[in-house]
Amino acid sequence: MTSTGDAFRRKTAEDDASLTPAERVQRALRLGDDEAEAFRRARGITRAAAEAELASRRRAGRIPSRVAGTG
Repeated sequence: MTSTGDAFRRKTAEDDASLTPAERVQRALRLGDDEAEAFRRARGITRAAAEAELASRRRAGRIPSRVAGTG
């Protein structure tokens, strides 16, 4: 017996497989835009401020690379 979660994951994987690479990129960009919009609305800030804060948060968790000369 398969769970609802397993069925959903299988359906999602099938849907993803039917997309072209360009469609996958568009979908990923749209998801990022949706994230920024939800964050902006929750905080009551401008879109530019939301994008800047999200970018700052992504950078904060990264470890500088010695290879790139930044660490």
